[in-house]
Amino acid sequence: MKNLFKYTLYGLSLAICLVSCNEDEYLQFQDTNGLNAAVLEATPELQESAVVAIYSPFRSEGMYGRYGNLLYDYVSDELSISISGQPQLSRISEFLLDGTFDAPSGFYKAAYSGIAKANFVIDGSENYTTDPEFYEPLVAEAYFMRGVYYYILATRYGDVPIKIGESTSGFQPLSAQADVLQQAVADLKIGSEGMRTKGEQSIGRATNESAFAMLGKTYLYMKEYDEAYAAFNQVTSYSLVANYIDNFNVAGEFNDESLFEIDFRKGALDGIWGNNVGNNNSMSTLRSADYSGWGNSKPNPVMLEAYEDNDPRFEDTWWITGDTYGTGRTWGVDPDVGDFSGPTNGNITMKKYSSYIEDDIHTQDNGTNLRLLRYADVLLMKAETELYRSGGSLSGAIALMNQVRSRPSVNMPLYGSADMDAAGYPVSSVDQAFEALIHERQIELAGEGKRFLDLQRWGLDVEYLFITGIKPNYTLERKFLPIPTEQIDTNPLID
Repeated sequence: MKNLFKYTLYGLSLAICLVSCNEDEYLQFQDTNGLNAAVLEATPELQESAVVAIYSPFRSEGMYGRYGNLLYDYVSDELSISISGQPQLSRISEFLLDGTFDAPSGFYKAAYSGIAKANFVIDGSENYTTDPEFYEPLVAEAYFMRGVYYYILATRYGDVPIKIGESTSGFQPLSAQADVLQQAVADLKIGSEGMRTKGEQSIGRATNESAFAMLGKTYLYMKEYDEAYAAFNQVTSYSLVANYIDNFNVAGEFNDESLFEIDFRKGALDGIWGNNVGNNNSMSTLRSADYSGWGNSKPNPVMLEAYEDNDPRFEDTWWITGDTYGTGRTWGVDPDVGDFSGPTNGNITMKKYSSYIEDDIHTQDNGTNLRLLRYADVLLMKAETELYRSGGSLSGAIALMNQVRSRPSVNMPLYGSADMDAAGYPVSSVDQAFEALIHERQIELAGEGKRFLDLQRWGLDVEYLFITGIKPNYTLERKFLPIPTEQIDTNPLID
């Protein structure tokens, strides 16, 4: 059952829009409104509302309402080049975007909108007169969210402006990616040290362990393995759920595996776009429509070939002819009950987050929550740190990978066994274990926006994407998304 957070989030986000700086002006790094956070100083409810509002850009069309999904998955070797009539999808898949396209522009704007909302809380918190035990975890949560947005900007755009408060008001020049990542680290550290714990936090919001996991993820991207390992070691209150599919359906929302989850609701507001109040307040997502409803998520043959025989995760990741969907209909045989053409025979498409898992009908305003960070990902990232940290343990890395394979609904042969040696994944050395890790992350996290950044930080992007011919337009110059043209045109400090 969807919790009340879905209904209150819209009201809280709308309220903060009335007191925060104008979004477009902020993106140009000009605050002409002259507003401040004095309204929050002695009002606990508004302080809480202001923090909740920092999450809202994640649900926008620019981010995980739509484009945030496409800008990760369609650039990897998981999906084939889209034959869709939608130019955004084809341009994304073919690495032919520029700063005038909606997708990279919307993603960039949404991230800075989130940073603006976080700064509003952080800057005003110096004057809070409520109980510090109440507001300090909220301020730490604002730092965490700002750190997440900066991680996204650094990893997908490279060099971007840093905006951290009144001391940097006005236009800002580009900061080097390394500096943006350091800003993310600083913010995530504050979050990890001060946020509410899993037992204290409201359902639907991040915890201090979410911050530790994101901190480890950021360190891992920077190849600072010892620091990443130490951060991952603080994630102790989460666990793998028994059924893999429960990470991608409505029934499994806010489960013990989910560390950071984007909250959606079917049919919210004026469709997916939320036209009556603006995109940042939409509460439903086109993820299901893009990936399974419209059949755009055709798997690349190399993705399908990567699966071991009888791996249950294949059936939980892809719709194939003969699958049962909704209330008992057959994929490729029974049509959708609505006015949509319905599942197509022989068309393999993405099952994760699909409305068809629970419904008989295709929906453009899907409400299945998106799990941006889950415990299986943490285990596999921690395994990577075991391979490369000072004093790391090969056996420890293998054990972490085997935890993921031992999930009751997966129960695949374990690394180190004769079966896996015969399958081509021996793990008697660090190099062999790393090859097994590449494989395990590809299968476990397929279609979850992880693969492209994995290939980049491993230095395998050119080999896996360009040399193979899967993405013939890919070059290192195109590894980052273009900064929106309008931002370059309005900010004289961006060369």
